[in-house]
Amino acid sequence: MEEQTMEEHLLATAEGPQQTPTVGERISGTVVAVSESHVFVDVGAKAEASISVEEFRSKDEEPPAVGETVLAYVTADDPEIELSRALGEQPLDIEAIQQARDLKLPVRGKVTALNKGGLEIDLNGVRAFCPLSQIELGRCEDAERYVGETIDLRIQEIKEGGRNVVVSRKALLQEEQAEQADAIKEHLVEGAELDGEVRSIQAYGAFIDLGGGFQGMVHVSEIAHARIEHPNEALKEGEKVRVKVLKIQPDPKRPERKRIGLSIKALAGDPWTSGVAALKEGETVEGEVVRLQPYGAFIQLSPGVDGLAHVSELSDRHIKHPSEVLTIGQKVQARVLNVDLDAKRVSLSLKDASSEGSRDSRSRDGRDGRDSRRPPKRRESQPMNHIDPGGGGAQGLGTFGDLFSKALDKKKS
Repeated sequence: MEEQTMEEHLLATAEGPQQTPTVGERISGTVVAVSESHVFVDVGAKAEASISVEEFRSKDEEPPAVGETVLAYVTADDPEIELSRALGEQPLDIEAIQQARDLKLPVRGKVTALNKGGLEIDLNGVRAFCPLSQIELGRCEDAERYVGETIDLRIQEIKEGGRNVVVSRKALLQEEQAEQADAIKEHLVEGAELDGEVRSIQAYGAFIDLGGGFQGMVHVSEIAHARIEHPNEALKEGEKVRVKVLKIQPDPKRPERKRIGLSIKALAGDPWTSGVAALKEGETVEGEVVRLQPYGAFIQLSPGVDGLAHVSELSDRHIKHPSEVLTIGQKVQARVLNVDLDAKRVSLSLKDASSEGSRDSRSRDGRDGRDSRRPPKRRESQPMNHIDPGGGGAQGLGTFGDLFSKALDKKKS
């Protein structure tokens, strides 16, 4: 059985027999016809309901097609059922504003200006004010970006005979969040795959907004198969991501909340089952040094696949630490010693690869490895010359005994 998407679930929960819809009720229905001016919706009542096409066009949307499902509020039920996603498409008066407040219908308004306290709103003929604290679910850091935008709002207060109307966008967002939370609770189980948005990035991981007030964390080690030092190497705030739920456990500091562990790389496929299977023992491969430890060097063969060359396999001479012969980022040739797919381990040797290269070089040149640019060493000893005190010129010095005898004779004389 296929899993429902979040949107399908929200629509499904709102569906059901609506024999007598009442004003102010939020219902869903299926589009059965679309005319130049109205969209006709089957809401399960004796008669079809209608919603103005302008409700979609005013937000740069195309009217829904026949067969699609829409969510809307009932604004009238006699003699015909009329729907609206929000009041404000037609000019409003204070009576309509009071009705929207009493029936908890959203209203649509255009942000005309920003002052120190919040946003000034035009509700298609009625002036209203939205405090800064009522713009977003959290703290609004950039209220100016709303100027010129058309947004949906909830009527909070009507004062001074309608001259002072206070509205809230936050109230609508909270209602939507509560609906999403009910749907997400059914899907939020270990192993589930969900869509989310990167909310914030820390050195140890990224926090993902799952909707409905739920937030999970992807540890830096669960972002990609390739090793990364910081999450911002692979993610950015606001980015849409697909995640897998790894674990759900109570928050020890706040038991009413849950700690949700997520993974992005779990949905990316296992690189050990793709490229590594083709590796053969004894072949020479190319890689990049990514980590150095006292016991050896880790060499990346492909994203997410690192092999280990033990310190004893790095050089023909004895070394105490891999850093004596290697540096991070260095490209190297290595010989595959062993491949263990079950344990996800690849053992490598650099000295085997270099010695093989030397043997290949000698066989190609037909030499024993000596450098042809060096002259052969002189093995035979050459006679040493000296200047004879007697003026005989350059003569052989003779043995050490001869020199010693001459020195004694000279002393006696």
